[in-house]
Amino acid sequence: MRSRTCAIALIAASFLAGCQLLNQTGPSGHVDRLPPGSEVSDPLDQSWSDYDLFLPGLMQDEPARSRPLTAASIYHLDVVVAQDLQSLNGREEIRFLNSGGAPLEKLYLRLFPNLAGGRLTVHDIRIDGQPVAASLQSGQSVLAIPLTDVLTPGRELVLQLSFALEIPQTMEGNYGLFGYHDGILLLQEFHPVIPAQTEAGWALEVPPPFGDLTSQPASYYLVRLQIPAGLTLISSGRMLQQGFKDADQVVLIADGPARDLYLAAGENLDQAATEEGGIYLIDYARPEFSSAMSRINEITASALGIFEELLSPYPYTELETFATPMQALGIEYPGAIGLTDRLYDHEATISGVSSQVYLESTVVHEVAHQWFYNLVGNDQVEDPWLDEAMAQYMTGLYFRERYGEQAYEQARASWVARWDRVDREPIPIGLPSSSYTSKEYGAIVYGRGPLFIEALADEMGEEDFLRFLRRYVDELRWKVSTPAQFERLAEETCSCELDALFDAWVFPQ
Repeated sequence: MRSRTCAIALIAASFLAGCQLLNQTGPSGHVDRLPPGSEVSDPLDQSWSDYDLFLPGLMQDEPARSRPLTAASIYHLDVVVAQDLQSLNGREEIRFLNSGGAPLEKLYLRLFPNLAGGRLTVHDIRIDGQPVAASLQSGQSVLAIPLTDVLTPGRELVLQLSFALEIPQTMEGNYGLFGYHDGILLLQEFHPVIPAQTEAGWALEVPPPFGDLTSQPASYYLVRLQIPAGLTLISSGRMLQQGFKDADQVVLIADGPARDLYLAAGENLDQAATEEGGIYLIDYARPEFSSAMSRINEITASALGIFEELLSPYPYTELETFATPMQALGIEYPGAIGLTDRLYDHEATISGVSSQVYLESTVVHEVAHQWFYNLVGNDQVEDPWLDEAMAQYMTGLYFRERYGEQAYEQARASWVARWDRVDREPIPIGLPSSSYTSKEYGAIVYGRGPLFIEALADEMGEEDFLRFLRRYVDELRWKVSTPAQFERLAEETCSCELDALFDAWVFPQ
């Protein structure tokens, strides 16, 4: 990615006048600001086939611009957040197409907030306008909906529902990535979603309290959000419209293709933005962390450039980063990255070490997830190594490309140090997250995992391995990868046999 920078330090929100945004370029603050008395478009009134709404968020060379994922689910949501930020209510419609090979007698919804300290309830469920019954299972995190008529392959339906969410006010579950904490509202998987279908069936398992919660197919999201006017909004996707209603702001957001819909908001946030090769990098943090913001954007820009060169173009017109009070170091979303605010604090320590030691590697790891988790999906609960080990290894390649071989060796040493936590036990990296203890999960998936990718690169040879990476991303773009597909593409690329290597590192014997 060629650099073309125009720094905008600590920008305030600014807007373009007019009613048309589809040809608009610029950061999220540049939205269609509606005149007083005008209403933001209701997504529930929009056509399911209007993919033009998603064009402002996609780069010109992104294949999904000209070839929309017409089999992907489409979510239309109308969401109102309470003034006290303790609850929200929403209406939701989902266009679902049975793109599998078997007829479906049931449909499922995941209610992930019920695993993360919140309480998500669903009512008035309808299919194509007709009321249906549903039952809760899997610790109230799954809603099973029997279908009156079997949904044969190639047929679609529209699921309609209303939902209410109680937002946790303390850090509970999954590293504090969901809830309202210290003036920051974090809405991760806050609405009912249709889970992925795998070779083993629907992804309905209750994940362990470490690792990622979700495993989603690429989908489209059109959202009208009403939220208190004093908050700065952060989201996956692209903001299209903004209006005001009483003490609230109302925005329309289009997001997709994307693995998740993510929304966050904060009080008293500064912004720093940079444009790199047509991609707007926007960082959000409180004023006391402003000195770190330009550094965050600089690292993000460097990582994007290196990964675009090694892998494929980044799909979106924006990549947003933001400081949050979460317990994890970082977390990836489509076109958005959450970072612990400790990384913005030069005085902070993490596990007794200066937070600045972790800053660059954390940002780069999360940028790598824009390719491995989002562009190329995987079952993050059953096959976590496919995105986590790859993101770790790509972080090592970033350090090699930017600083040289010694920097790569330092990254490699951190992987070995993680594996040392379990005395370098040859535990397979290809287990589901529930098969590891918390200690083993970090040591094996994040430590032994990238060491396997390194061994694969050595076995294939550098030229074939880099060709494999590009082919892997290209052929599985917006699809869901499996370990078998990963191995098959590697073997086809190098015209070599890799069973022994995968058996030694990946698959349980």
